[in-house]
Amino acid sequence: MILLLVSCTLFHKNPSDKDVTDLPPLIVIKDCEDGVKCHYVDSNRDGKVDVVNYYRQRSGTSPLLIKREIDIDNDKDGRIDIVSHFNDMNELVKEQIDLDYNGTFERTDHYTASRRILTEIDTNDDDEVDVRLIYEGGIVKRKEKDTNFDGDFDVFMRLNEEGLVVRYGINTDYDEENTIDERGP
Repeated sequence: MILLLVSCTLFHKNPSDKDVTDLPPLIVIKDCEDGVKCHYVDSNRDGKVDVVNYYRQRSGTSPLLIKREIDIDNDKDGRIDIVSHFNDMNELVKEQIDLDYNGTFERTDHYTASRRILTEIDTNDDDEVDVRLIYEGGIVKRKEKDTNFDGDFDVFMRLNEEGLVVRYGINTDYDEENTIDERGP
């Protein structure tokens, strides 16, 4: 009986006590450069900045978000893992993602009217694009690969609505003209 009372007392929470996660995020606003204001956000209140929003001041209207940097912090390294870029219409135009949290961006998504049109991926951390995904209507319709990492794409695929390959081409001799040497259906 005493054990039950002690355990209830240890885990009892006073309704007036606020959990840190119940509080709004901490935001510090500073001048950056060229009229840009930086909003540093500690969203989980752990004392580390998780998000930096960059706003450009506009006359007679609200500030315009031009860039957002996010530290997902799965790895606790404090480095930025996602950078999003916005145009003057406040539409997403580019997003860079550090897929393996090593400090370099392996994936870059490009957008038009906030719809993804192209994804570029560096699969071997040499700062060169090795895979390209081309979107039509929000669906991957083409995939291109540089399988030998020489800077030239040598595998080309067309995909259907379900993402299945319906046509492919391979440049087997890796010639400089990028002519297709083998074709699929």
